[in-house]
Amino acid sequence: MEPLLFRNPVRRTWPSPLSMLLLMLSGAGLVSTEHEHEQEQEQEQEQEQEQEQEQEQEQEYWWAWVSGPSPLVEGEVAVLRVAGGGVVASRVQRAGTVSARAIGLLGRPGLERDEGLWIEPGGSIHTWGMAFPIDVMFLDAGLRVLRVVRALRPWRVLKAPRGTRAVVELAASASEGVTVGDLLVLDETAI
Repeated sequence: MEPLLFRNPVRRTWPSPLSMLLLMLSGAGLVSTEHEHEQEQEQEQEQEQEQEQEQEQEQEYWWAWVSGPSPLVEGEVAVLRVAGGGVVASRVQRAGTVSARAIGLLGRPGLERDEGLWIEPGGSIHTWGMAFPIDVMFLDAGLRVLRVVRALRPWRVLKAPRGTRAVVELAASASEGVTVGDLLVLDETAI
């Protein structure tokens, strides 16, 4: 009995060399059939759906992180102190809106020693166009100090360390008693 795979049973002729080649390649998995192509498309669609779901979850996480409760209300003034220690700044104001964060300290002639700007959500900062040096503290969500940069001169850029939630900009040398790892406290009732 002849194998029916290689012979056309209707015409009772042998297939052409091209159709033989395609038949052999499809058997080896080098040429895909329509069914295989449909399966590949289904797998690609499933992967795309999974990626979309992951992106949505990341966005939800990001917005929950960004819009989480802030210890300071926009425009409100508070006292910033080291937990169990002294006062860092007695007049800290929050820049919480996009425009307030974008403007920051630009256009100001300087900061008094007890003044500060709380930027939340915070990240990398710059001092382009500023007329005075500042101290910068990067804080995590628990108000723990991740990095302190003292006397940052104008026209500089600082990259935020991983985990930064807020940035505090102070007058130069105002952060002298603060070190990395210190826990800070915002006290609105002391004013």
